[in-house]
Amino acid sequence: QKKGKRSPGWDVGRQYYEGVGNRVLVNKISKALKKEGIKTLILVPEQEDTSLSERCNRANSVVGDSVFISVHSNAASSKSASGFEAFSYRKTGLAGQFTKEFYNEFIKEFPESKVRYGPKKSGKTANFKVLRSTNMPAVLLELFFMTNEDDCEILMSKDGQERIVSFCVKAIKKIVMY
Repeated sequence: QKKGKRSPGWDVGRQYYEGVGNRVLVNKISKALKKEGIKTLILVPEQEDTSLSERCNRANSVVGDSVFISVHSNAASSKSASGFEAFSYRKTGLAGQFTKEFYNEFIKEFPESKVRYGPKKSGKTANFKVLRSTNMPAVLLELFFMTNEDDCEILMSKDGQERIVSFCVKAIKKIVMY
């Protein structure tokens, strides 16, 4: 049995494991970015969970202009919680620009989905360790709620994953290509 955070067992007997799903998405996003000529580095290539401190240490050892993007699947006690969130430590600077672009591209790719954002549509700030303890702009993405069956289906389906990769790559390209 797989360990870690996971979705409920849905009626069809399928279950989503956050660590497994996140790695799939990160690998697909990395591959798509490389096709666009954008250099990527996956900081957690192993299958085991890695501490937040270790993730920050790995990010801080990267030389040159970089952005740290941490990919997650959201969870809530309410099965109706749905949508997308993007966080940075501050709304200003490059990380703030990234959260705004992720929001804009998410809305274009998933107009039917809920978005958990304030009225300014510029992302959220949070005091998460990976956002405050990295030496580079950092963004944390919560790509849908694995505790919502419809959201979870997007995370598990090939079409849903392709749409997630598409909006992430478009957002990253808008900032990196300047």
